[in-house]
Amino acid sequence: MADPIAAAANRPTTLAIEPEPIITLHSLCGFKNALFKGPRFIDTQNDFGYRSHRVDVPRLTTRGNNVIMFAITYDPSQHPMEWGFDQRSASIQITEEFIHGWDFRSTFKALLSRSGMQVPPGVRLFDYESRSLRTHLAIAQMNFHVAYQLARFCDNLIANLHPADATVEEWQVLKQLRLQENMVGQMHDPVTLPTAKGVVHTFNAKEHIPGRRKVYSLDTSFGPCVPSEQHHPLAASMRLVLNTFSHWTYDVSGEETFICGFQGVGPVVTEAVVHDKTWGSRIHSNLGGSAVRRFPEEHECCKFCVKA
Repeated sequence: MADPIAAAANRPTTLAIEPEPIITLHSLCGFKNALFKGPRFIDTQNDFGYRSHRVDVPRLTTRGNNVIMFAITYDPSQHPMEWGFDQRSASIQITEEFIHGWDFRSTFKALLSRSGMQVPPGVRLFDYESRSLRTHLAIAQMNFHVAYQLARFCDNLIANLHPADATVEEWQVLKQLRLQENMVGQMHDPVTLPTAKGVVHTFNAKEHIPGRRKVYSLDTSFGPCVPSEQHHPLAASMRLVLNTFSHWTYDVSGEETFICGFQGVGPVVTEAVVHDKTWGSRIHSNLGGSAVRRFPEEHECCKFCVKA
């Protein structure tokens, strides 16, 4: 039997950590996922960052469709690289089945359909009041930044580790760790969802990850987060690796920003928060310079911090 530690340690260092599943939110809508198809290195903090991109929302042209879906795209022929959002029409049915709630937002089960294919995403809405398309697109940009930096971090840490430096579970996390897939949708005609306490117009669509969510780190304090019980065999390893990831993002940004506030199901991160000195309220839940200044005082290094 092959040695699982050696196999994980020899993983090729490419940003496409895992091949895309056969049907994803992106593939169903006919998009290329920029995380998998993009160039080898992207400076998501500066070149792409959190700049607002102008989006023209077309009229729906396909009979039976009721939503426009948006996904991050890029033009590698431009220098500097041009980023924006591609768009496709699709059909979505949003149910009142509650999945998860956090940070004044709630997620409801839905069914997204296009060209005879279906995917069951979670539709993420702000509680009590709707937000503009620009707000949801900015969240998608933040999520792409987190996903890309997480992939870079895993590649970097794996390259610096020897097989004996990590346990089997830690290697498994480094091989499988990723942010759940997400996109943005805007309804052609707003729909009322009583459970969501309002009208649904624009939303973030997230890959549905079944299973019990785990809090791996907090978004307002940056010391270790050690719950009293473990719900997943990889929970302790996830906490260790993501603690290192927060430290790594602080260092590679020149102490200007860091990522924390992780929740997830197994090795899939479903929630993350970016604290950044520069971008202020343009990043959802950003505590800005005060959080960045506190981070080195509250963070406790683990065995991987010196390796990353």
